[in-house]
Amino acid sequence: MKLFGLLIFCLLTVCKSLTGQEFIHEFGIYNPEDFSLKNCSFEPDADAVVIYDIGESSFAESERGYLVIFQRTYKVKILKNSGLEHAEISIPVYTGSQGSELISDLKANSYNYNNGVVEVTNLNPKETFTEKINKNWNLKKFAVPNIKEGTVYDVTYIITSPYIFNLRDWNFQWEIPVIFSQYTTKMHPLIEYSYQLQGRNKFDEFRTYTINNTRLVVGDENQDILAYEFKFKNLPSFPDDEYILAEDYRIKLNFQLSAYVAYGLVVKVITTWPDLLKEVSNHQDFGKYLKTSEKKAEELLSSIDLPDDKEAKIKAIRNWVASNFNYNGTESLFADKPVKDFLINKTGNSAEINLFMNGMLSAAGITATPVIISTRSHGKITGAYPFIDAFNYVLTVAELNGRLILLDATNPLLTYREIPSKCLNEKGLIVNTKEVNWINFASGTSSGTNYSFILNVDPENKNIEEQCNLKITGYTGAKFRYDYVHEYDSLFRELIGTTNADTIRQINLADIEKPFELSYSCTSQLEFVDGKIIIDPFMGKAIDKNPFTQVNRNYPLDFNYKKNYSFESSISIPEGFSLSSKPEELIVENPDIKISYFVNDKEPGIIRVYGSYELKKDVYPADYYTKIKQYFNIIVSRLNEKLVLAPTNNLIK
Repeated sequence: MKLFGLLIFCLLTVCKSLTGQEFIHEFGIYNPEDFSLKNCSFEPDADAVVIYDIGESSFAESERGYLVIFQRTYKVKILKNSGLEHAEISIPVYTGSQGSELISDLKANSYNYNNGVVEVTNLNPKETFTEKINKNWNLKKFAVPNIKEGTVYDVTYIITSPYIFNLRDWNFQWEIPVIFSQYTTKMHPLIEYSYQLQGRNKFDEFRTYTINNTRLVVGDENQDILAYEFKFKNLPSFPDDEYILAEDYRIKLNFQLSAYVAYGLVVKVITTWPDLLKEVSNHQDFGKYLKTSEKKAEELLSSIDLPDDKEAKIKAIRNWVASNFNYNGTESLFADKPVKDFLINKTGNSAEINLFMNGMLSAAGITATPVIISTRSHGKITGAYPFIDAFNYVLTVAELNGRLILLDATNPLLTYREIPSKCLNEKGLIVNTKEVNWINFASGTSSGTNYSFILNVDPENKNIEEQCNLKITGYTGAKFRYDYVHEYDSLFRELIGTTNADTIRQINLADIEKPFELSYSCTSQLEFVDGKIIIDPFMGKAIDKNPFTQVNRNYPLDFNYKKNYSFESSISIPEGFSLSSKPEELIVENPDIKISYFVNDKEPGIIRVYGSYELKKDVYPADYYTKIKQYFNIIVSRLNEKLVLAPTNNLIK
């Protein structure tokens, strides 16, 4: 029998031209270079920097099978007060049928240099706590003690795992710059993994070597333990903005268990897309859950009055599930509990809710099939290799007159044809064991935000009375509906600020088929400069800062869904004043974007101002960055242009 233990490698071109300051890479050791580091040489504005981040995965054997031993040590320098947040630590720990992974030797120290003396503060183990994320994942959390500007801290820990499928991935790139990052895997000859390197097509350094005195006798052969060492140096911080899917472009190694030997036999773990589909379909918390859902649904349908029209029936079932069951916020590929418990508790994760909806549709005679996807925060599905870990969410696709309709019942604030915006992540895999079919999806119509102002200018009392009506549609409307119900105070402050105002009034809160509307009125102080009245026609609600500040960008601009914003204002001209000068009209329109702005002063006593912009695409490629950045410079400039009302006589100053 031919045994194995090598990783399946790709993209191993190595570049060794490295520069950068050298530091001691050992936990508990500090040196003068740590404290003399005042800024990151290749990213001077960074508020913190990773001095080193070193990880190692190896294997051990126990009575119950293989163990994966993961060790990690890293050191960070806090350069500015704004970097203090990087001392809040979270360590993910997996729990499954074989129990929980075990964290051991968890230590953290902070080092502060004051007047020639280094103050060392150790983490108190009692100040750590565990936060449950879902059925399978917990976070071990703590704050490194005694952190301030100039602090150096280091962290070390070991995780022992009975789950060989959970060989740790490795993020070389952080939200802050990284001077040195190294990951070593010491492979067991009877366990095989595949991996993908994302974000780069080569390592700064890579080497493989045999570990001395660690050969294993397997059958009648001696097997070497091989180590694989991956390094990067001087990595810039990864941009933390809302216009990128971070997990798709961060420099990272992703691992997937490919095969292992058990009782002398090679056990192949998912190797093809058809095998993955069979694995999912046969899983008791997916396929079995779906079949049970269909049986239970047959009993429920007799008590639900469904229309005969096919589309109306699909809509009624989706809306019934969305309004009768609460989503617990957990994104999952599999159910966490049996159908009977789901029906009793009326609460479930994404798989439980949407698989049950799928069962109801099937029981009602609708052709429906689950679709497995990856949400935006989880990363895109590359399609290059069938990684089951690439999926973390379930949707349903229903057939209607030869068309496929994607459905989701976790959010009752969306219309039945809208899936959550977090699911708009290019494509999903239809769970059909007969063939491999992907379904592509993106946002349909543009989500709109329209502000309409009536402004009454009162120079005598030096104030401006504002009446505002806000109309919001699509995904943006769903967010405003949620904020109105759950975050009213925050929404109030966002819309009205600290001015005197009455409450916000809403229209169509429950009628999700119609645009959501908010209206409010308030009074604010009028701005005078040299006797002239200065007015912001859109009352600070237009975007006032270009979000795109990088010189260039290597990542796409991902807006999630198409958006349009429009502003219109009717401004009363007080007696004795007139518009000092009329801003020029602007119209920009092409396949990528539309921008318009103009002022109408033809009506006596009234100035009407209109401004709008529309993003016509969900995603713009990286080479569009400069162009989009320039467009936003125009948008910010024109939509924040002030109007000047000058006195026409000397009576009012």
